[in-house]
Amino acid sequence: MNESKNKDKKDFLEGKLILLGDSGVGKTNLINVTMGKKFLENDNVTITASFSEKTFEIDSNKYKIYFWDTAGSERYRGVTKLYYKGSDIVIFVYDITSIKSFNSLKEWIKETKEIIENDYVCGIVGNKKDLYKEQQISDKESKEFAQSIGMKLKIVSAKEDREGFIEFVQDLIKEAKPILENKRDSILLKESKTKKHKCKC
Repeated sequence: MNESKNKDKKDFLEGKLILLGDSGVGKTNLINVTMGKKFLENDNVTITASFSEKTFEIDSNKYKIYFWDTAGSERYRGVTKLYYKGSDIVIFVYDITSIKSFNSLKEWIKETKEIIENDYVCGIVGNKKDLYKEQQISDKESKEFAQSIGMKLKIVSAKEDREGFIEFVQDLIKEAKPILENKRDSILLKESKTKKHKCKC
């Protein structure tokens, strides 16, 4: 690739990451601690969606990732679906103390496949590891489910294991690198085709 083309390229890759799962599984707190914010014991229920951004440097590559927090309540499900499209990374979250949230994963995954048309990578996060005494889904059961559908799994605690979730996010970002590169190149190609050039006469 010549020097002029290199200059046109951004020195970072951008991506959209969305967290999906039932209400109360801790999606908002997972994002909060990733952004360096405090863990909230009594977090408010998310209505529709909100986003935050964070820059990662992984293997000498820079990534600007937009984290989308979505409502897990059935009441807002129809609106939440609008935010699935264009996601490059999808993380399905369940609460290890709630068998209902674990059983709901199949529906969240099915819905995502139906809505997102572009390539994306995904993984599963079991949250609230700190409440292991109230655990309703064994680690073995979780691992077997993840393996059966070919997804990575990470059991974490937004309250006590901030780094565990961030490491999982970074693993998914590395996996998504080719997707993010293709996305960037497609955008740059469209921009070059529509760019107006001044007359040199």
